[in-house]
Amino acid sequence: LHRLLCGLNLDMVGEKQEVTGSVFLLERPGEALSGFATDLVAALRERLFAEGVSHGQRGRFALVRLAETPFSGGSDHYILSDPTVGCDTPMVIQWPDRFYHTTADTLDKVDPNSLARAATLAAVYGWWVATATSRDVHWLAHELHGRWRSRVIAEAQAARSAALQPYLSNGPTVPAAARLRYLADRQQEAVERLCRLDPEFDPVPWQLSAGQFALEELSCLDDAAGAVEWPPAEELGRAAALVPQRHVPGPISPGMLLARMTEEQRARWRTLTKRVPDADLLGVLVQYWSDGRRTLAEVAEMVALESGRWEPQFVCDYCTLLADLGGLELREDCP
Repeated sequence: LHRLLCGLNLDMVGEKQEVTGSVFLLERPGEALSGFATDLVAALRERLFAEGVSHGQRGRFALVRLAETPFSGGSDHYILSDPTVGCDTPMVIQWPDRFYHTTADTLDKVDPNSLARAATLAAVYGWWVATATSRDVHWLAHELHGRWRSRVIAEAQAARSAALQPYLSNGPTVPAAARLRYLADRQQEAVERLCRLDPEFDPVPWQLSAGQFALEELSCLDDAAGAVEWPPAEELGRAAALVPQRHVPGPISPGMLLARMTEEQRARWRTLTKRVPDADLLGVLVQYWSDGRRTLAEVAEMVALESGRWEPQFVCDYCTLLADLGGLELREDCP
């Protein structure tokens, strides 16, 4: 596994957008494993799909619907991008699809041109990674840094906008200051991963630049945009200090272990999933951030920083259930 550089998951590509109602999405992996793959695919896609020309011949653009989305779990990149596997793998997919998993999902819903775009994107991506020179890696570092800065600016401005509408809040939220520091940390890990492409690459200047840029954005935040206690007051008691330890690579799905559950355990799982929206996705993030060093309280904090959801009791209950099923161990001290 340590030899894997990166991957690309092609799931439901080649759809006829005007019939299926879909968008060609690029989904980022979970943030517990930060890398270069998504920004590389995004850069290649923008260049490869720029088939339209504006009036006056001054701009180029895609003739298909494109978007980029955060990690949502499911599909093969959910396994490969688990930090215990360590293969930085984004996904490209056409979604939504009004014929998904129905008998109406027939060959007339396939567009050969859409298939060709997806295949070309995958081939160019694979070729680029396989043949990247030091100069190419330096170009990619600039690409990562520029796209990351855009995301940071967008998040800081979103925080300012949210501060003007506090009545829309639905409970404890991640303050902008904590989120920006988190994004800087994730970017520093991402540029570190470029050393896998070029062992001579020096990530330190890029890491320092990311930290400095995050500090500059933090200094420009209004007090209201960052004035939230973080993390919130302790809610887990003694359980907060327990350390979840996984023993095998790859994520474990309680659904896959359903046959091993007792009736009591099944009832606990049903209660948990009904109480917490998107429990399956949050459970994946809990596993990703459980590296054998972080406590339950720290895992809950990292899940919140990634998802925007502060669910410490869910983290505790989920890990306790997985421990009961033999999927992980809850230790009382950190090695």
